[in-house]
Amino acid sequence: MIDISGGLCRYRSPVSKEPGYFKELSKIAKESCDVPVILTGGVKKAKDAEKLLQEGFCDLIGIGRAFLMDDEWSKKALKKLKQYQND
Repeated sequence: MIDISGGLCRYRSPVSKEPGYFKELSKIAKESCDVPVILTGGVKKAKDAEKLLQEGFCDLIGIGRAFLMDDEWSKKALKKLKQYQND
């Protein structure tokens, strides 16, 4: 897998301020190889993660700070995604 992230190096390049900061870079990587691509950066909501996946920016979403702030993030995200699907 390839993880597209700024890590701790304070990467400053043309990145988005929207969830999935490195989405354009991850899309390039995804289109250039047959290796699964993880997009990490600013994703805090389940609907944002799902949108990035649906729009083809990546294969997987890396959740960092949101999970560190709430250890039940994944349970809540699944519940919210089910609600969105039912609406």
